[in-house]
Amino acid sequence: MKKIKKILLPTAASALVFGSYSCDKEDEMTKEENALDKLIGQWEMVDADGDIEFDFDYDYRINFEFHMDGDFEFCYIDTRYKYCYIGDWNWENTNFDEVEVDIGFVEFNLDFETIENDVITGEMSWREDGYDYSGDITLERVYVDKSALITSEDNKGQMLHIAE
Repeated sequence: MKKIKKILLPTAASALVFGSYSCDKEDEMTKEENALDKLIGQWEMVDADGDIEFDFDYDYRINFEFHMDGDFEFCYIDTRYKYCYIGDWNWENTNFDEVEVDIGFVEFNLDFETIENDVITGEMSWREDGYDYSGDITLERVYVDKSALITSEDNKGQMLHIAE
C-alpha cells in the first residue's frame, strides 16, 4: 500500500499541474481569438479629446485598420484623396486590451476601455519629439472583411497617397 501511495501521489500531482496548465493556455488562446475577432477590421475615429484635436465637421475621416497578420494602416481620407501610413500592431499585454502601433515616424498605444457593439472607446497616447500626448478616442467599425486586410511587406513604414 505504501508503494502505491508513493507512485499515486506524484502522478496525481503531475496530472493536476499539466491539466491546469493546458486549460490556462487554452483559455488564453480563446481570449486572444475573441479579442482578435472584435478588433480586426477598419475603424473610423468619431470622437477625440485631450491632445488629439480633430474637427470632425470637415469632409475628412480618420481610419485605423487592424489586420489579422499584425499589419496596420492609419489613414486620412477626404473627398478626393486617401493618405495612409502603413505599420505594425501587436498586443501590449496578455489582457488583450492594449495595442502598441508602430507606423514608422511615431509609435503609439491604444488602451481600450471597451470593444463592444462595433464601438471602441479608450485612450490613445504617444511620444513625439520628447513630449507625451494622449486623449480619449471613440472608434466605430467600418467593415470587417478579414480576407481583404493584407498589407504588402514593401509598404510598411511608408505613407501611401491613394486617389479614390
